[in-house]
Formats: sequence, C-alpha cells, structure tokens
Amino acid sequence: MKLIAIDMDGTLLRGDKSFDLDRFERAVHALKEAGTRVCIASGNSYPKLRGYFDDQLRQELLFASTNGNAIMVEEQGLHYSALDYDTTEAIIDFLNEFSDFFCLVMTDCGSYAVTQDQDALDHFRLYHPHIDHLVNFRDLNPEEAILQLSVMSKRSVADNKVMTRILNERFPEGHAVTSGGRWIDVFSPQGGKGKAIRYLQDYLQTDASQTMAFGDSLNDQTMMEVVDYSLAMGNADPDLLAICRYQIGDNESQAVIDILEALVADPSAAFLAQYRR
Repeated sequence: MKLIAIDMDGTLLRGDKSFDLDRFERAVHALKEAGTRVCIASGNSYPKLRGYFDDQLRQELLFASTNGNAIMVEEQGLHYSALDYDTTEAIIDFLNEFSDFFCLVMTDCGSYAVTQDQDALDHFRLYHPHIDHLVNFRDLNPEEAILQLSVMSKRSVADNKVMTRILNERFPEGHAVTSGGRWIDVFSPQGGKGKAIRYLQDYLQTDASQTMAFGDSLNDQTMMEVVDYSLAMGNADPDLLAICRYQIGDNESQAVIDILEALVADPSAAFLAQYRR
C-alpha cells in the first residue's frame, strides 16, 4: 500500500470529535517508515484539520482538505480547485429562496458566512475556527479562490439528497454532494476527493491498486471510485456502502485505527478478506 486516504467526521472521529491520537500517530509513523503515506481527506478546511494534529504529525501527513479542493503537503499548498465566482453567487441566490439552507463560502483565504441565522452560525463554528460575515456575497474579494460552498441544512438527509440532484441539474458548473447528516457541499467539477486522490497518486507515483480509502458519506464517493481498497464504515450512508468493496466497524469503535494497525502488522492486507462485502 502506497497511499491511504481517511475521512474525518464519521470516519476517524467519534461523534464527540475525539480519536485515539497516540495510536493513530504510532500507526502513521510506522506506515510512513514502510513507504505508505496517509492522507486526511475531509470536507473541513485546512485550518480546522491542522488543529487535530501536532507539528510533527502534520509533517508526516498529506491533506486533501475542503473535500480535496486544497491539497497541502508540509504546510504548503500543492494544488487548488476553484468554483466559479458567478456560479457560486447563482447557487447562493437560489438557496436563499428557501428558509432552511444556510451558506458558508470557503476560500483559500478564509471562511465567510452568508447568513445571520444563529443556529447556522453556531454549527459553522464547530467546523471552522474563524468565520467572517458577508452581508452580500458580492462583498467577497473576487481575487480569492472559492474552494467550496458549504450549505448547512435543517432538512432530512433524504431531502438533502434531493436538493443535491436539483443543484447538479440547475448548475452543471458546480458539483453538489451530501456530507454527513446536515451538510451539502458544492465545489468545482474539476475538484473533489476523487480528483485529489488521483493527483496524489501521480505525486507519489502510484495507482489505485496500491491505494486505500475510508469514508462514511457521499462526499467520499469519488475517492472510493479511484481506489482498489474502498472501506466503508459500519455507520456509512447506504448509498456509499453500495459502491465499496469492504465494510469495517464504526467510528465510535475507532475501526480505522484498528485497520491501520493491522496493516502495519500485515502489509499484504490479506486480513481484509474478513471485511469483504
């Protein structure tokens, strides 16, 4: 195995946003020593992700943050995928016609709330340590690269899946996916986790046959499609599970770290046969 991509929320992280850091750090270090790089592939921004890991561990990890639209290596930006400015504005205007969708614009410079709804702002802050406010989207500096439009929803997951289909039909210049229970993420069709993993495969001179991915939500789908070892969590969305080759335990039991430790002990990954679907 040359590359392992790991989602955060609902995958590595427990529901309270904790994980077994010491075990994870030991596994990442051992895997890197054996020639395997671990990538954190998450819808979260890089400033949020870096807070989970100390300086030394960040140097060992790769990051495909903001759903893969910002690839970071050793604290430096390696590659960015941007959503068109006018498309972003059109999507925000459309969603503002509804009372239960709230928008956060994520750029290469920061995160910007385009709402005054307090519940939405409180939820945004769970994932974004620093948020600025835009009274109007046009107040955003057009020189900033828009990495993602994150939409907090007060609707059900089923309703959010319907909205993603509507957004993808109305705005083909963007790509919408559900993420977790309350989020819809919209980014460039040239971005996403799958494109990020492809980029890192080229960067590391490897391919799908030597790549593993862990995930739980539909924003993980594209990376599952570009790896041979696609591992859905026990708590995964059924639509994601349907396309994965393996299913492991859930995030609360720290199943990802169990697999990493098993891979250190058995680099052939023969033990995965017990998780085959």
